Amino acid sequence: MLHWEDVLKKLLRRGKVYAAAVLDHDGRPLLTMPELVIKPEEGEGLVRAVTCNYRFAFKLLFNGTLFTCFHKDKNIIVGLADETVLVGKEVNGAFIVGLALSDSPGSCIFEVTEVAKTVRKRVFKAAAHVASATAPAPGMNSKAHD
Repeated sequence: MLHWEDVLKKLLRRGKVYAAAVLDHDGRPLLTMPELVIKPEEGEGLVRAVTCNYRFAFKLLFNGTLFTCFHKDKNIIVGLADETVLVGKEVNGAFIVGLALSDSPGSCIFEVTEVAKTVRKRVFKAAAHVASATAPAPGMNSKAHD
């Protein structure tokens, strides 16, 4: 089973990202580590920004900071405000957000993307397990035998 707390702990433990959040599809924070102050309109704005395909740079207010952002790839944005980098990525209907210092070693984009891959694998494995558990045994069908 997927636990968002484990996902964020893994992201923070890797060392590049100093703060992270998981938002639902409406932009409501499901979990933040450490505690971030995300206003409803900031969460909604992040979700819109990640899911829309803006072609140019745009401004995004998140956690009280105004970021200049752009789309890195489909469903992933990157933003910069002073020395803070923001990366937002959609994964399985939720949104993972990482904040990092631009001058610290490593890549915030890489770290958030790697954690998103882990989430996808876990969700895929869980879905496959449920599907195999509910499938009829070989040679059986759903009709009762006489």
